[in-house]
Amino acid sequence: MSSRWDELPISEQEQQYLAQTTIPPTLPTSSVMHSIRRNLGSLIRQEISDDQTICYYNNLHGDGPIPYLCELGCCPSGCCTPEDLTAQAAGYGWAIGLLVAFILLILFAIVALFALWMLNRHKERIQKRELQASSAESSAASQISGPTSYYSPDSYIPPFTYYESKY
Repeated sequence: MSSRWDELPISEQEQQYLAQTTIPPTLPTSSVMHSIRRNLGSLIRQEISDDQTICYYNNLHGDGPIPYLCELGCCPSGCCTPEDLTAQAAGYGWAIGLLVAFILLILFAIVALFALWMLNRHKERIQKRELQASSAESSAASQISGPTSYYSPDSYIPPFTYYESKY
């Protein structure tokens, strides 16, 4: 439970006291970094928040994992450097190229199918006009003369049957 006094700004005396008693954070020296990296095992997991990435590595000389605060991300040997990110991006270049080629192939196939459809549509229109023109010329003759026979000569069956030949 906080009181109303906690929301007030810190006094000058308390600021001076805090400045005298606290030690400003220092960056680790290269020997400390070397000993930490020597204990660093494989990457266990990473937690990503808004502006930081916490990488957890196996501790080779201890029980608990080693948390590492990284700016660019986690790599197998520690925090990623810009060179590591460039190398990882170059490894996926062939996959991106293959994806672009596949998309272009699909677009080419769609354009080819559309062109064929338009060509067939144009041919159908020409055939339709020719059919209408030919049917307009010969329609009068076909209405005057009706069909001569409902059966073709090939399907004509003579009246003589098998039963009549037996008797």
